[in-house]
Parts: sequence; structure tokens; C-alpha cells
Amino acid sequence: MILDIREGPKPQVHIDQERCAGCTECLKECPRGCLSLDPKGWVVSWSGKDCAGCRSCQRVCPYGNIRVEGPFRWLHGRLHPLARDVEERLADFHEVSLGYTREEAFREAHRCLGCPRPRCREACPAGNDIPGFIDAVRRHDLPGAMAILRRTTNLPAVCSRVCHQAQQCEGACVYAREGGEAVAIGQLERFVADWCREHTCGYVGRDGRWPTGRRAAVVGSGPAGLSAAEDLARQGHAVTVYEALPVLGGVMAWGIPTFILPWELLDHKLGELECLGVEFQSGMRVGADRNLEQLLAEHDAVLLTTGAGQDNLLGLPGAELAGVCTATAFLSRSKDCLRGQGEHSSPGRTLVIGAGNTAMDVARTARRLGSKEIYAVDILPEEVAPVRRDELAKARDEGVCVWFSTSVARFLPDAGGQLGAAELVGTKLQEDPSGRRRAVPVPGTDQILPVDTVVFAMGYRARGDALAGFARIVPDARGLIPVASGTGRTAAAGVWAAGDAATGPGALVRAMVAGKRAARDMDAYLRGAQSTVA
Repeated sequence: MILDIREGPKPQVHIDQERCAGCTECLKECPRGCLSLDPKGWVVSWSGKDCAGCRSCQRVCPYGNIRVEGPFRWLHGRLHPLARDVEERLADFHEVSLGYTREEAFREAHRCLGCPRPRCREACPAGNDIPGFIDAVRRHDLPGAMAILRRTTNLPAVCSRVCHQAQQCEGACVYAREGGEAVAIGQLERFVADWCREHTCGYVGRDGRWPTGRRAAVVGSGPAGLSAAEDLARQGHAVTVYEALPVLGGVMAWGIPTFILPWELLDHKLGELECLGVEFQSGMRVGADRNLEQLLAEHDAVLLTTGAGQDNLLGLPGAELAGVCTATAFLSRSKDCLRGQGEHSSPGRTLVIGAGNTAMDVARTARRLGSKEIYAVDILPEEVAPVRRDELAKARDEGVCVWFSTSVARFLPDAGGQLGAAELVGTKLQEDPSGRRRAVPVPGTDQILPVDTVVFAMGYRARGDALAGFARIVPDARGLIPVASGTGRTAAAGVWAAGDAATGPGALVRAMVAGKRAARDMDAYLRGAQSTVA
């Protein structure tokens, strides 16, 4: 239980000083400085002043000599930003969450205990200095907060909106570990990024580096590609980004709805890169319009960040019927319509196969396109389904029926030969002979669901198109590009790969981090290598 620090009982810390070894682990962990070491007896004592009862000392004591009683106490509970009314947001594709006001951000920042050993930073794939940037927010130094974030992340406005914070930084927060609500790290990062964008501060230039005369090609403009392009350009290299699609941004452009990630955020990032001198060529497919050998002849180094944009499909009977499509096609088509590049019609009764984050994006998009009946089914139970709980809650608020422990057996045509219905069956988890838990059908749970549109949203896999005609790199059995861990180097000299193309589908933030790591190794290579470009 977490209580207001100004009321109620105070926590008590009991230390068995006779058994204390004086290892100081608890001192290093205490965020409030409530513990001290007696230099004579070499034992730890507790003062009680400002103690929040967070139990960090109890958790790290290697001998189990510390016992904490009483509640976890701090100023107030987590502040949840307002969201637009359901009926209002279903009428357009504008962002749902309104984010923090300045006053709310400062208030939430004061909840952070500033742990000396910040587990939140350890759990962040980018390694963001979370206590550092939150402390800057608390001191009203928003440009300083952005400067801290930009040391480790290139996409704070994006990651703050799409990262699964509950499984990463916020899941490691001491509040969450004690059963309370974590400090709203993602919302604070979003506030800083948005404020600095609106006030035109926080932009990072070339780091004072002169042009090196080296040229780098980045294939793909998703999170890995844009992050690598930015870091390489900041080091003074000439960078050209090649994108197969007409629109730049990779999955951020075609795969994330604008009610989660507004267009202006991606446009702002692309504008920053253009100011750094990064050149973009969209609609150019490496492997088809130009092969990798040609890119190597024109550049000193090439980075492949082609992502994993091939939808996973089930070979179900009736999957060939008109009305069955993939998440990529559905989301891309909806965004094209918003750009005025086509007309959209209501998808009618919609069934989404999958209940992960992509599935919620599809279902909520279908709702905005006019579908009155939307169902999302997933073979797994809700407690283990890979979906952000806040996105699941928003989808349900918007009228999406989400059924877990349910699979699809087949699709049925209507009288005209079009998609007319789907046969569903309930599932349960059961251990197989190897000890793995698998979802198996439950007899007698079949039902027929009339539907007009079915969308497969069961994740993605790599394509490998960019390697066409390039024999020096051989994809593995999953179609992934083999790379050296930590650097992204491939078997071909001068070629790197990063992000989902090398590791398979994963979190956007991990692709960004992989792009930054590859760019760091490419920079060292470019500074030590002779230019091969005339």
C-alpha cells in the first residue's frame, strides 16, 4: 500500500546489527539517505527521516538482516493525463492522449525517488538516464532534460508514445515493485520532447565535426535507419537514406496509426535530419531498382535496416476469399486514405486475428473507418498476451470486443462467394510431452461469427529483398541477416545490418538502439578506411 507521506503511519526499518557485515549494499540502494554506517562498529543504522518505506534496503541485503514494516509513503498517486472523449476521438484520427500540462509534469516528476541504483535505467533498452532527466524536469530545466535524453535516444517523442513502459522502465520502478503505480516515465519523456519541439530547443547538430569526405548509405528509413543516419551525419559523414516505399519513416509511417503517433512528430524528425545534411531517396528498392553491389561502389559503407515487414499468415481454409487481408495492407491503405491518396469505405463487421499491439491498432483503425462490430481474437489467455494494457483498455473503451483463448478454424463464403463468416473455437493452455505449454482447441466451443473483413495481425518476419543478387551475405533460416553482436557487421566488408532485419521483429526502441550501435562501429570504420568512392 502506498500512502500520502503527510498522513498515516510511518514505516519502520529494523536492522539486526549483530549480524550486519557492514557491506553497505543497503546504503548504496537507499534513495532517501536514511541509512548510515558506524565507522567504529562497522554496522548500519537507520535514522527514519524522510524514509519512504520503499524496501529497497530489505531487497538488497545479502544476509536478510533488514526488515521493513509499514506502508510505502510518498506525496501523491500517479497522475494520469486526460484523454479525449470516446465519441470525439472516434470521429477522427487525432491523438487520443492529451499528455501532461506543465504543472502536471512538474508534479509527477516529484514522485521520483531518485534511486542511487536506478532499476528503471537498467530496464530501459536505450539506457536513458531516467532519474537525471526527471530531476531536470523537477528543476524546471526542460532543455536540460532533453539534453540528457538525447545522449542515448534519437526518438524521444516516438518512444515515449509506443514503448511498452510497463514491461521496461516503469515495470522496474520501485513503486511498481511494491504493488503501486510507477512514476509515469513515458509521459514525462513525451512532455519533454513535445515541449522542446514546440519551443524549438533540444536540437542536436554536428557535434562540431567537419565533413569527413566519407559517404554512407542507409537502406530503410525506420527507427534503426533514421537513428543511424542521424548519428553518422552528426559525425560529419555524408549520408543517403534509401526507402522502398513512397513515404519515409518505415513502420512509424505505415504501421502506427496517427491517433498514437501523429504525423507531425515524424515530419519534425525528418526535418531535423535534412538540416544535418541527410539526403533521402524514397521509392527506391534496393535489390530490385538498384542492387547492393552498386551501393557499395557509390558509398564507403552501407547499413541495411530493411525491417521485418512481411506479415505472418495462417494457412486457414478460406483465407483466399476476398475480404481477408494483412495488417500491413490494412494500416497502409488507411493512411493512404488520410493523405488523400484513395477513398476508404467501412470495413463492415471486422475480425482481427491476434490481440497484440498491432491488432489493437488495426481494430481501433477499423472503428474509426466506420465499422460498428469489431472483434479481435487471440489464441492465448489475456494474462500472457503480448499487448500493452493501456492500449487494450482504450480499444475496449472504443467498442472493440477482444476475445482471448480463442482461435480461428476456417473462413466461410457467403452466397455470392465472398467472405461471409469465420468459425471460431475456444482454446486452453496445455503442456505437451516436452513440457511446453501450448494452446489446444476445446471441444464443443465452436461458433460461427458473421464477418465482412478479416485482418491477420499476428506479427511480422523479415523479407530479405535487399540481398537479391548479393552472394556475399546469406540470410539464415528465418530470413534474417547474420551480424556480429554489438556492432552489426555482416560477412561482407563495408556492410552492416541492424534492427528487425538482423534480429527479427522486436520493440521499436531496440531497433533504434541497434541502429545507434551500428552507426558507432561504422563511424570508426569510416575514419580508419580509405574512401572507395571516386
